[in-house]
Amino acid sequence: MYIFYKYQLHPCDIALNLATALIYLQDTPSDVLRELGELGHNAFNVVVYHTYLAHAWNDDVTIKLKDWYNEVGRLYFPSVAAMNDFVWAIFSKGRGFHLFVEERRVGRYVKKLCSLPM
Repeated sequence: MYIFYKYQLHPCDIALNLATALIYLQDTPSDVLRELGELGHNAFNVVVYHTYLAHAWNDDVTIKLKDWYNEVGRLYFPSVAAMNDFVWAIFSKGRGFHLFVEERRVGRYVKKLCSLPM
């Protein structure tokens, strides 16, 4: 994701965030994903903001939600507050207020992502 490169996140942190987001998406029931897709205008936003939550959970220094809005969200949401409501819906409905994932599950995906050629 471009925003991670722009804010100079380490490639290993990017892999960790993407792996965590993938697990979040796998763990979310399909009917909830459909509902979130309607709330967020499309599936792209569902993926992007699951990735934001993974980034917020994993990284010591988090890119501000306002910066995510300026980079991506302004195309789909009328304000930062509207985008924040969507992120809250993902956190509450999609994740059940739970961001932790098992390390072994994340590790498998991180290994695969880190073995890809750049």
